[in-house]
Order: sequence, then C-alpha cells, then structure tokens
Amino acid sequence: MTEAKTKNIRDCKGMSREWITNEIWDALIDMVWGTEEWQNKSRKARQNHLTSKEGSIPKHIDSSVPFVVHAKRMEMYNSVLSQKYGKYSSSQLE
Repeated sequence: MTEAKTKNIRDCKGMSREWITNEIWDALIDMVWGTEEWQNKSRKARQNHLTSKEGSIPKHIDSSVPFVVHAKRMEMYNSVLSQKYGKYSSSQLE
C-alpha cells in the first residue's frame, strides 16, 4: 500500500503485481482484505502487535523468510547432506 500512498487497501485495486493477475488481486481486495471482518481482525492484530509485555514491545516480524532466501538455505543444507552422506542421502537417513 506504500506504492499507492494510502492506508486503505481498497485504493490498491487495479495496481498490477507481477506475481498475481489483476483479476485475482482485485478479487482478494473485494472478497477478503477489503471486508469489514478482515479490517477488524487487522486492527486487533495491529493493536496486539504493539501491546507492551513486561516493559517491551514484542515484534515478531522477522520470522518470514523470502522464498529466494529459503531456497538458498535449502541448497546449502542439501549440499552439506550430500557431502556428508552422499548424493542420495534421504534413504540413508531413515
């Protein structure tokens, strides 16, 4: 929503995304993200996220890992397994 310079998801309709078609994007806004129920859940989640606990504000926003980063980590993991157990190690680990 930063691109649209708005805090209202409905203003983002018609904005093209390379990972999703406009038709699906607009449908998600109309049927999910733009609904009053979703907006209420979002407001509650935002408030919970900013709630102080034991003197600090917990922020669990770093848990999401982009697909590319996850794929690189899996490549490294598979490489280590291959070096340690051989190329087809999955049957050896069972």
